[in-house]
Amino acid sequence: MADKLRRIFDASVTIQAGAASVAGFGTIAVIDDGNDFGGDRTKSFSTLQAVNDDTGMTSECKAYLQEIFKRDRVPTPIIAVAYDSTVPETIADAMNEARAEVDFYWVGTSSRTDADSDNLIDWAISGGDGDWLLFPCVQTSNADAITNGYPSAFSGVETSTRKCIIYEADDDLYLDAQWLAAQAATDFAQFAVSGSCILQGGTQASSVGDTAADNLDDNGIAWFGTLRNSSKTGDVHLYRAPATSTEAAYVQITADYALDRLDVEFAALIGEAETENSRIPGGVEGEAVIAATVDAALAPISGDGDAAWLSPTEAEGFGGRAYSLSLSYAAGTQTWSGTLRLNIRDSVKEIDLTGLLGRYTA
Repeated sequence: MADKLRRIFDASVTIQAGAASVAGFGTIAVIDDGNDFGGDRTKSFSTLQAVNDDTGMTSECKAYLQEIFKRDRVPTPIIAVAYDSTVPETIADAMNEARAEVDFYWVGTSSRTDADSDNLIDWAISGGDGDWLLFPCVQTSNADAITNGYPSAFSGVETSTRKCIIYEADDDLYLDAQWLAAQAATDFAQFAVSGSCILQGGTQASSVGDTAADNLDDNGIAWFGTLRNSSKTGDVHLYRAPATSTEAAYVQITADYALDRLDVEFAALIGEAETENSRIPGGVEGEAVIAATVDAALAPISGDGDAAWLSPTEAEGFGGRAYSLSLSYAAGTQTWSGTLRLNIRDSVKEIDLTGLLGRYTA
């Protein structure tokens, strides 16, 4: 391992960009509220026929999965997660066990109870039981969303960038399922996640008036509708798609994707702490390792065009690059800390790398 690191110090070009794990970025996990799947925690579905033939799901979860299969491109397999609050158990209990079984990033629920949706968002924000990268999308029919307020059940997560909440008055529609499917079905090697979605398969969202739409935008809650003040009609698009009122969902998703690629590159270079006796050293050598590994992870997703998740910028600190890195080494504890700044379609997002670097530091 020392020889491998030495080659990097001598010529950083020896690091070759490997394929990211895209850890669960193509997989959706959906909570089936009120079910136990006969003792199993998860079920996996790869075809609409399998969904239609299944007799163990609730009707709500089946309708949710059927909505996903209305799309032209379906991310499979789709994971249904059994959750039964009468056991008793919590949503966190169910999802932690499911995530230990299956790698997924996108999470949703067929429940239309705001409290359940809020609990799922709380779990995703916390990183679950393993500091996992997770992104939830839920749906609400709460009328507070279309007034100058915010649904009270979600007040604790209002400022979080790790969520998408969609307003739809009809609880029998599963527009959140289509949004998750549109994101998860992205070909990550060819395109960046956009956060956008056009409803497919004949699904029509309930009408949202102009005043309600303005309030939803102000509250940072997404909605579906046709373009307002425009001659374009027909396609029903997702509007706003924010995680908060100031940051679009794709910004957080892109940051997560970049962090996943970094983790993969560091793991390939250094190895997991439990299995390798070599880590990132301190000083100039360690700084060279980190910088070269960041380049290897992020250069392939930087540039112009549809495949670019990160865009070069002349903004202060970037110098024409799509990302900038600042590092600090504490000799006493032999630990690295650092901040990575990403330019995501002209939105700058900062990532604290301290936790990641700590896993690979001498």
